[in-house]
Amino acid sequence: IREDGRVEHLYRQSLGQTDAEPEEILLMDENGDEWAFTGLRSLVAEEEQGVLYFERYRHQDDGQAETTVWMYDTAAKQAEKIFETDRDVSYFVKDGWVYYSECTYIEDEPTEYDTIQRQNIQTGEAEDTGVAGGKLIGCDADYYYVETHEKEYSTDMSNIEVYKLDGTPVETLRVAAHDTIVGTTYDAIVIHDYESRGSSEFSEIVYVYDKAQ
Repeated sequence: IREDGRVEHLYRQSLGQTDAEPEEILLMDENGDEWAFTGLRSLVAEEEQGVLYFERYRHQDDGQAETTVWMYDTAAKQAEKIFETDRDVSYFVKDGWVYYSECTYIEDEPTEYDTIQRQNIQTGEAEDTGVAGGKLIGCDADYYYVETHEKEYSTDMSNIEVYKLDGTPVETLRVAAHDTIVGTTYDAIVIHDYESRGSSEFSEIVYVYDKAQ
């Protein structure tokens, strides 16, 4: 964020040519104006296709939320809106579909997630996958991962439900219910679990799961 503090700028930097100038990702709204400051979340890159996906979240004047998912072509330097809703969502993009779970926040109550839906990027066709809702926190070539919460023995815990891409359940991974980041390699799942940023002491744990098991 720079200039007047309202316009967001997004850049990408080559890891192979770190001395090269960073390339600015041109973010424009439907009117061709630069995006005013808003929440950019869940940036996903598909390097082979030269495409970026990112979520734009903002509040409307009437207090309602607006969530959109955009596809950015790094060669054409154009962004296209491929999904929108007036609710909070978690999502990932796979094989031409946006998979998403909309959620409802109620104060002092657990967040309620709808069952996971998917929408075809090209046709706009939408369908229910039938998979129970949760926070979609990642996907790879083999699986996707849904985080759910529960209370056990007065301790908050998270379940990370692992599904095959066709929705078949595979495994449940148990971690403490803090802000959790999942990443994957060809043969492992890496989960970074960390305490609240408001805590005076950070307690960080990294779990590594063998996908073959």
